[in-house]
This record gives sequence, C-alpha cells and structure tokens, in this order.
Amino acid sequence: MELHMNLCRFFVAVIIASAASQAVAQPASNDFKQTKEWKALNRYVGSWGHRVSVTVPQTEQSRLFQMAAWTVGGRFLQIKLTLDDASESMYMLTYDPNRQAIRCWFFSSAGDTSVATGHWDEATNTFSFKAENPPRVSITLADHIIDDDHHDWKVTIKDAADRIVYEASSQAARLNNARKESATVGGAEPTPLVQSQRKIKQLLIGVLMYATDHRNALPDNIEQIAGSYVKDDKALRNPRQPDRERGYVWVKPAAKLTRVLAPSQVIMLYEAYDKWPEGGLVVGFMDGHVELLQDEATFKQKLPPPDPIKPAP
Repeated sequence: MELHMNLCRFFVAVIIASAASQAVAQPASNDFKQTKEWKALNRYVGSWGHRVSVTVPQTEQSRLFQMAAWTVGGRFLQIKLTLDDASESMYMLTYDPNRQAIRCWFFSSAGDTSVATGHWDEATNTFSFKAENPPRVSITLADHIIDDDHHDWKVTIKDAADRIVYEASSQAARLNNARKESATVGGAEPTPLVQSQRKIKQLLIGVLMYATDHRNALPDNIEQIAGSYVKDDKALRNPRQPDRERGYVWVKPAAKLTRVLAPSQVIMLYEAYDKWPEGGLVVGFMDGHVELLQDEATFKQKLPPPDPIKPAP
C-alpha cells in the first residue's frame, strides 16, 4: 500500500511539474494550430498507400499502409504504419515552439525506438528529420509534400564511416479522398497546369504500383493503369487540352523497373501536343517525379530514342 501511495505521489508531482514548466516556457497566447509547422503536419491526416523501393543493401519492393490522426488534444499527430509482411510501427509528431522544431518519436513492433528532430521548409514543401540517438549510425529522412494527395520520402542510414548501409524511398498517394482534388490551402481552383501535373503524378504512382504487382515489369500501355490503378474515368484527359481524348503519351522503357541505372532521367509520360505548349510541357520520369520543361529541344534530348526497326526475315 505504501509503495502504491508513493508511486501516486510521484506521478502527481511529475504532472504538476510538467504543467508548471509549460506555463513558464510557453506564452499563454501561443496558438499552436496557427503555426506553419502544424498546418504542414495536418496534411498527413487520413489514410495513405505507399510503394516502397529499397535500394541498399539489396533491391526490393514492398507495400505500406499509413493512417494518421491528431490525438492528445490535437497536439500530437499519431501515424500508424503497416507493412505487407504485417509488421507495424508508429510515429508521434508535434511542433515544439520552444525549440522551434518538430519532435518525432518512433516505435516498431520489432522493439525498435528512436527520437528525431525535424524542420519544415515552406519554400520547398519538404520535411527533414535527423535521429538524435542512434548507436554508431546516422538516420535522416526527407519527405517532400507534392500536393494534398501525394508525397515522396527517402530515408538513409549511414554507419560510423559515413557509408550508406540502408536506403529506401517511397511514393505515397492518399487513399481516402477526404479533400477534393480541386481544393488547395487557399481554397482556390488550381490552374490547368497544376491539375495536369497532379494527373501525371497519379499515373506514375499507378505505374509503380503495377510494377510492384508484376515483378517489376511495366505495363504495355497507359490504359492498363488508368483502368486498374487510378480510379478516375478521366485520368487520360489533360485539363490543358480538354478536347483531346487522350491527353498523355506513354513511353515504355526497354528494361524492367529495377534494371534502369538512372530512373530519374528516363521519361515515361508526357503531355500530348501538336504545337509546343505555351508555358512548357509537363513530363513524368521513371522515378516518379514530374518536371515542367520549358524548351522543346531539351525535351527531345531527354526523350528516349525509338526502338530500332527489326529487318524483315
């Protein structure tokens, strides 16, 4: 009984001390929901599907399901992750105005734990995190928010000799369409150019999902993606050219997904055009990123050469 009472007194003292320190450290007028960091973290809320590509120590593909929601009075973002092998992990994130940094705590079903500090770069729409206490290794993660429904991340682990011992990246797409595709932070309708960029990004994610399901083989045509992996009956309609029935051109690489040495340089999708469009051409690459190319000559240099015509037997 005495032990029980002592433990109760200890926890009450901890709670009172914590409340007192917070009252001293944080001004009463602080509204954490008005910070740019909280608003950026809020974009994770909902359910997401990931296609994860591990490149070090060996090449492999996997799926990842993510569910994120605010908890503890809306101050902590809880992110639960489930891999296709049924292993689980969880992140807890919050913005600490005293440190002017994002705090992150990680837990996994394998018993792994980690603490990280992160920052939000509004200019590039990117979170960057670095683990604080890994034994003899450094762990960094960068997560680029593309729009309300897509983000890409990359995690790198290096040993004491600064050698990469683990590296993985992922393309993530929102599964529940809680936010309308046309919605933006300011509530304004996105331009046709932005809509086209989003469509190509969705199609590229569909291609990567297809490759995961088909031993890294790529589809023969983009209709296979639009019909099965992108649930949008207008996925091939380009908002910049609404009268064109097929607004995007598919370029199938000769090699499988994992056999291409420089996927960030290989074009797989681009906007169909008769005359070079004003404002540039939206182009999608094999690694999942999208670019706006301003010059037609540059585009043609990047475009893979056509397959050679085989001579008749």
